[in-house]
Amino acid sequence: MTVISLVCRVVLATVFLTAAASKLGRRREFEKTVRAYDLVSARVASVIARLLPPLELVCGLALAFGLATRGVAGALAVVLLVFTAAVALNLARGREIDCGCLGAAGPRRITRLTVARNLVLIVAALVVVWASANPLSLDHALIGGYGGMSSADSLALVIATTASLAVISLTRAAMRFRNLIAAPPGRAS
Repeated sequence: MTVISLVCRVVLATVFLTAAASKLGRRREFEKTVRAYDLVSARVASVIARLLPPLELVCGLALAFGLATRGVAGALAVVLLVFTAAVALNLARGREIDCGCLGAAGPRRITRLTVARNLVLIVAALVVVWASANPLSLDHALIGGYGGMSSADSLALVIATTASLAVISLTRAAMRFRNLIAAPPGRAS
């Protein structure tokens, strides 16, 4: 379970750091996306757009360093649950809106796949919550009791890090490709 928890922690950290990075500095665009869900008032949408990216950044960093791991993973499970409910409500309404997952970095329409992806992320967060504190974390350094990292833990870290970097690289390449295709003739992005 330690290896699975470590992989889940690294994947969640990568997802939330990527999400935060794509939204920070683009609050107005992200606020429009939050408003498009049509679930909260304009004032609440503005607050969400202002607070969510820094929250994602802090939670992503906390998971990356393994600080307050269980609490942070639990908080992210709640955030993901709320977001999943918002997506499901809009899908039930028959609305095709930008999910806001990557901020203004690129429009991504909500689909049932968005709900499925979020359910997988919720399960990953719950694994981190219920697993024992895992290696390579400040939690272990502060609490003590961890004598070293096993070969399986090292392998899990290498796999999780490589997979996370691959997902980020592929996402960026896909966004560039989509922008290139969408660009008017004679104008390269």
